[in-house]
Amino acid sequence: MSQVQLFHCLPIPAGSKDNVFELQALRMVLLHNIIIRGFNSLLYYSGEIQPSTPKYNAFLAYAGEVIHFLHHHHGNEEDKYFPFLETKMGKGSMSDNVDGHES
Repeated sequence: MSQVQLFHCLPIPAGSKDNVFELQALRMVLLHNIIIRGFNSLLYYSGEIQPSTPKYNAFLAYAGEVIHFLHHHHGNEEDKYFPFLETKMGKGSMSDNVDGHES
């Protein structure tokens, strides 16, 4: 099997769970690292999976769950989190983040 290039997780920012703003940054980084690890696991194990085997079906089910999690996360950000932030930071301030979701 050839070497697979995996994505690096985001560094955990300095901060305190007792500070509401720092806690939000910590949570966001941890959540994105969960997504990155999910995609890394798909990349890592994809070379070992053969079609028409029980592992193949299990792998496809797992891949569906990883994609569903990402879609759910992005939907929450775009429908709730980004609009809230734009009320504080100005209209259009989160447009780069929405564009990043589309790419």
